Amino acid sequence: MNKTYRVLLPITLFGLLASLPNMLSAQTHSKIKVPDKIYLKAVPFDLTDVRLLDGPFKNAMLLDQQYILSIDADRLLHTFRVNAGLSSSAKPLGGWEAPDVELRGHSLGHFMTACAFMYASTGDARFREKGNYVVAELEKIQNALPSRGFNTGYLSAYPEEFIDRVETRKRVWAPYYTLHKIMAGLLDMYLHCDNELALRILVKNAEWVKLRMDRLTTAQQQAMLQTEFGGMNDVLANLYAVTGNPEHLRLAKLFDHGFIFDPLARGEDSLDGLHGNTQFPKMIGAVREYELTGEKRYYDIARYFWDRVVHQRSYVIGGNTNDEHFFPVQYFSKSLGAASTETCSPTA
Repeated sequence: MNKTYRVLLPITLFGLLASLPNMLSAQTHSKIKVPDKIYLKAVPFDLTDVRLLDGPFKNAMLLDQQYILSIDADRLLHTFRVNAGLSSSAKPLGGWEAPDVELRGHSLGHFMTACAFMYASTGDARFREKGNYVVAELEKIQNALPSRGFNTGYLSAYPEEFIDRVETRKRVWAPYYTLHKIMAGLLDMYLHCDNELALRILVKNAEWVKLRMDRLTTAQQQAMLQTEFGGMNDVLANLYAVTGNPEHLRLAKLFDHGFIFDPLARGEDSLDGLHGNTQFPKMIGAVREYELTGEKRYYDIARYFWDRVVHQRSYVIGGNTNDEHFFPVQYFSKSLGAASTETCSPTA
């Protein structure tokens, strides 16, 4: 039975790091094969158990609904189809989704997540239908890509050569960041919309990740992680929780960025000058890996990161970073500029 609550949840940065991954297990018990090894004192409520009453939060949700329904999924799919050699009559999008932009394709992952969460939050079948349409089209695209010379399981709106460039340390704009969004969207469609096809596509995509990562040395893998890769460790850990396949957890750990994780695990602050938003998904992944494995090192990493960001680099308005980068704590008073507190970074 659905319950109706008035909900106002205060969120701290560590609360965000700790709760977002657990939304997976809290909402979808029947789909989880690997339970958490860590006892949680608090877990998020199930989206299907809560319906917003009239007020500013519902008004915001209604605006989101209008926006999601207004989006032309075929325009989001355009560059995916072109990449796979499939016909598309849709008008290409602009901005970061333009056909000549290297980050193209990531918005489709966000769109699937939005459809899945909105369906779970409202029960409105229109959102599930839009998400299901995208998933069905992505299967066609994934199946068509090998005929264009791509490795089996690959799925994106740009050529696989972008991954070659990451691996060989050539200039490219964050292809694994985009792949993370697509993979997370597929997982959300499975978890919240019961779309089995989305899981099959995702598992096939994970096999492709295995192919790419296992042919690299450890040094090459770690060098590759200097390029922003979103939360690949997080989505693969969440996939492990769903499939129970230990290979998915092993792959998640291959995206543990030693350059960032090792100092944090030792209690050393090496954040000065780093791009802030790039680091947060890694920490969310570390928390999820801690929950699934019980390995305290992951807890130490996320906890120390939280402490150094919240207590040393956050403004009274709740944000952090200056011009998207973490600043030396001794220069805090000089680090509030016109481009401070990027909204991509979670707030305290």
